[in-house]
Amino acid sequence: MTGYDVDVLVAGAGPVGLMAASRLAQSGVSVRLVDAAAGPATTSRALGAHARSL
Repeated sequence: MTGYDVDVLVAGAGPVGLMAASRLAQSGVSVRLVDAAAGPATTSRALGAHARSL
């Protein structure tokens, strides 16, 4: 098993997980993003995204 030295682990690559990982990385935080799916989703994972939710 490969080890990773990161500050934050984000579990879930849905809309909120992707936004959280992106904002953390932009702030200089070391981030690892993991998801149960092996590849990109073929359908949307959200019906809508509100700014307050993200």
